[in-house]
Amino acid sequence: MTGTFGSLNTALSALRYQQVALDVANNNIANVNTAGYVRRRAEAASVGATGQPTMWSQYDGHGDGVRVASVDRLADPLLDARSRRENGTLSYLSTQQTILNRVETSIGEPGDNGLSAALQELGAAFQDLVGDPAGAAARKTVLAKADAVTSAFKTQSDSIAGEIADQQSHASTVVQEVNDAATELARLNKTIKVAQVNNTDVGTLSDQRDLLALSLAKLTGAEVSVQPDGQFNVAVNGVALVTGDTAATMTATSGTPVALSVGGTAVPAGVGGELGGVVDVLNTTLPAYKKSLDDIATKFAAQMNAQHRAGTDLNGNPGQDLFTIDPADPAGSLAVAFTNTDLLAASAGGAKDGGNADALSRATTVGSDYAALVTSFGSAVASVNRQTTNQQTLTNQVDDEREQMAGVNLDEETVNMVAAQHAYEAASKMLTVMDSILDTLINRTGVTH
Repeated sequence: MTGTFGSLNTALSALRYQQVALDVANNNIANVNTAGYVRRRAEAASVGATGQPTMWSQYDGHGDGVRVASVDRLADPLLDARSRRENGTLSYLSTQQTILNRVETSIGEPGDNGLSAALQELGAAFQDLVGDPAGAAARKTVLAKADAVTSAFKTQSDSIAGEIADQQSHASTVVQEVNDAATELARLNKTIKVAQVNNTDVGTLSDQRDLLALSLAKLTGAEVSVQPDGQFNVAVNGVALVTGDTAATMTATSGTPVALSVGGTAVPAGVGGELGGVVDVLNTTLPAYKKSLDDIATKFAAQMNAQHRAGTDLNGNPGQDLFTIDPADPAGSLAVAFTNTDLLAASAGGAKDGGNADALSRATTVGSDYAALVTSFGSAVASVNRQTTNQQTLTNQVDDEREQMAGVNLDEETVNMVAAQHAYEAASKMLTVMDSILDTLINRTGVTH
């Protein structure tokens, strides 16, 4: 539109656009601490001649102002996808790190109260018995140290069993969180699609959906695929969890090993995120350690019992088993077979002979087996710690890149706000000038003095 009255329209369009720009900056600043909020930017478009001129038409104007083309969320799909992937990996490693560090602390090696120290003290007690095979004090000490060994085995076994029970409960909790998040994401898919058809702003809903997608990635390492219509489909290790506005239900079997399924379809091994960390520890790490500990307890009892039966007790009778054990739970059930010190078969022949006590002090070779087990477990924990540290650095870098794009920068928003304010003032001044021009044109044209 050309002419004086057209200039009024141009100034008015500037006022309207700059008001939107101020509102957007204001909303960004208001949500600077809102979790998952992605900053917005008002995109301007120049208003000019029609894009489809008719025959013989001619546009002799110089632009008809400005309009709001769109209010865009400054989100980068590539950075969002990378953030979900790296956060899922970090969640997987962090979960394992927390569990394994707790188990390592419960093992108590190296330390004065661990199994290794108990085995050494038992050997030393048998050596003391060699010097005084009939002494009541030495015999009581041997039984006390033997009981300390069984307690050390049981403490570790109970600790592992308790950790397994806790993680089974943890897995159930995570599965419920996954189902809740998947249901909500599917609902948002439907709501956003309807809102887009009605030309309603979906920025806030998109923020919520992105936050849920990130949460699912952290929980399960889920892969998110954005469909042509903008909806999010979510899969867990290749098995569909969310398809459009439909969410399947994830389930986990009780006990060990833990098996996952989504909508009745088994999820292959290798799930990521927090749930994957829990499942891998439950299915692999803790059972492997428990089995090795049970094997050591079984071997210890067999070696000690065989040597004890080779001697004679204080009454000259052949030695009986020194330890009892339940094959169903060797480490947790290992116990001293008797409390009567006279039954200790310290002698290799005569009643005052300490030859078998000497042999008993060297009878077991499980010390080296246990040391290898602890060293191997410690190496695994150290490896997870290193991987977690490295992954944390990488995840922070990716999140920082995403934050630079999507996060609210107060300095930048202040600049945008001041720029919009000045532009608004300039447009207002233009209206004032045009009002003065029109006043002259209308009220003073043709007036003579």
